[in-house]
Amino acid sequence: MFIGWFSWKKNQNQESGAVNAVHLTRKTALVLLLAAAVLIPVFAWILGLPAVGDSQPWLDATTTVVSILAMYMMVKAIAEQWYIWIVLDAVQVVKWTIATIRGEEHAALMLVMFAFFLANAVYGLIQWNGLAKQASARPQP
Repeated sequence: MFIGWFSWKKNQNQESGAVNAVHLTRKTALVLLLAAAVLIPVFAWILGLPAVGDSQPWLDATTTVVSILAMYMMVKAIAEQWYIWIVLDAVQVVKWTIATIRGEEHAALMLVMFAFFLANAVYGLIQWNGLAKQASARPQP
């Protein structure tokens, strides 16, 4: 939390106080994809160990790793992070809807939480797109 706050404070528009968002570069996208390609199998292996006993290690590893990478993108104020959050939260809503239908304990609470996360991600995307339009409409000095 503090790292993100300091990073955003450093990258803040002095007039509006809004964070100056950047767009995902090809280099950063490649690094993130490579990180995911390495970390997802490692996390899935750990979660699949008998001592851990995860019933769906690949899904949980994928959502965990991609969430970590999306959080990195958020700290770096990369605008495309919101699309990743929307996809992740939509996957979680489906996952927890199925768990709720199956009657799993606490699944309904998780479903409500991820539904709110999904709504927040859509709202964040709309807000950041609006800020980007305002910034591009301002005359450049």
